[in-house]
Parts: sequence; structure tokens; C-alpha cells
Amino acid sequence: MRIKMWFFGNPIPKGRPRHDGEHFYTPAATEEWEETVGWQCKSQFKHRPLLGPLGINFIFSRDNLRRVDLDNLEKAMLDALKGILYQDDSQIKTKSGEMRYNKERPGVEVEIWQL
Repeated sequence: MRIKMWFFGNPIPKGRPRHDGEHFYTPAATEEWEETVGWQCKSQFKHRPLLGPLGINFIFSRDNLRRVDLDNLEKAMLDALKGILYQDDSQIKTKSGEMRYNKERPGVEVEIWQL
């Protein structure tokens, strides 16, 4: 079984943890993007999280040409989908990703399958 989903919005890479002198925290832009992805996933996927080993493919469509690392985009998506689409990102045994420019329709296409 393969599941395809589309997440609207300009993909945001996972930001490095910040330190305010006392505590570490995730940057607000990262938190907002992960929350947005989580809500969109819940509206599209009405089942219990997938079990067992999984494969996943990401196609990121960004609305600007600003340089970002593909692995940081993937990490933000993996963290946002954890507990909704699958139990834990340690289930991901194969992964691929691609980044494109699309000013008219930014977002992320996700395809996931059980191995």
C-alpha cells in the first residue's frame, strides 16, 4: 500500500535549536511549519499511525530560490509527521527527496509505503 499526500505552504527547514541563556528552544518558524504539517496530515490521514518499516519520498516545491539544505527540509517533515502518519521516524528505512522551485504552488508531496 502506498499513500500520497500533499502539504500546502512554503516548506521550512528544521532550524537549529536556540539557547536563551537558560533553555534551548526550537525556532518559531520551524514550530509553526511542523504544526501546520501536523494539522494537514490529520485532515488527510484518518487512520492509526502506520506500523513496521517504511519507505518515504519527499518532493519539496519552494516559492523562492533561497538556499536550504534538503536534509533539514526532510527532518522538519519527519518530525511533523511523527505520531500521526507513523509512530516514530526510526521506522523510516529508506528515504529520498527532491527540491524544486514553484512560485505558484509551494508545498510538499509525500509518498509513504510499508516495506
